[in-house]
Amino acid sequence: MSRLPWDFGREGTRLDTVLAEIERQMIEHAFVLAGENTTRAARLLGIHRTTLAEKLRRAHRRNEPLGRFCHPVRRKGSPTAPTDG
Repeated sequence: MSRLPWDFGREGTRLDTVLAEIERQMIEHAFVLAGENTTRAARLLGIHRTTLAEKLRRAHRRNEPLGRFCHPVRRKGSPTAPTDG
């Protein structure tokens, strides 16, 4: 049997925990390869840009390291949006 990237240990492991860690690592790697460009990172991952943006927002709200890639959306008329003129 090949070596697995996790250890079951005596108590086993939770699949959701392992999958979340793999997803986090893949997203971080895609961001590095994409120069921290969300659209390019999403394309590398084979997911829609808005799906990736939502994953980043959730990570940001939970203060997870992946949240550092979350860039707030600036909407016209918001206090942080650039003004015309």
